[in-house]
Amino acid sequence: MSTHLLSRSRIIGSCAFALTLVAGAMAHGHDRASHDASTTVLAAQNYSMIAIEIVDQTGKRSSFPMDIGSEGKMFLSLFYGDCKSLCPASLATMKILDDKLRVAGRRVPLVSLSIDPENDSADKLSMSARPFTPPAQWHFATAGSEHIKELTRALGLPADFASEAHAQALYVVDARTMVATPVPLNTSIEGMMALVP
Repeated sequence: MSTHLLSRSRIIGSCAFALTLVAGAMAHGHDRASHDASTTVLAAQNYSMIAIEIVDQTGKRSSFPMDIGSEGKMFLSLFYGDCKSLCPASLATMKILDDKLRVAGRRVPLVSLSIDPENDSADKLSMSARPFTPPAQWHFATAGSEHIKELTRALGLPADFASEAHAQALYVVDARTMVATPVPLNTSIEGMMALVP
């Protein structure tokens, strides 16, 4: 089989896998508490990032966002391991985005940051990451509770965002300028890619 056909097969397989997760998430409905917060609309503005220490699914500690995106921009999504509705859909979007970026020959860092550090250990993050077979540039990570609170506040999220009822959030983070820009939830994958030239 040619390299072209193999690449096309991988894209189709990855997209099918991700869309299955999205469909499952939609069918499952609202898990834990109330996900009415998912209707929260992030302000169309830029936010000043703060530097925090994170630990990823391999147990490696890094300074975020500098160590992760030292050459420029990256994508940041927020999730927690026990989430069964919004988070799988958010991770599925990241999976499709990562696949498309790699096919285009682009190595853009992605960070899926858990907002539940008390429960999401490195081992649990590894379990969350496993279905997505993330490449080296996709980090499943978390940070200390206080750092998570400080970060969500810096990103313009509600004070109770890091609780059971949370909104879906995706950002483009520029490690050079320490600026985070919310990505509207209706943005296409191609539109997302265009945000990181």
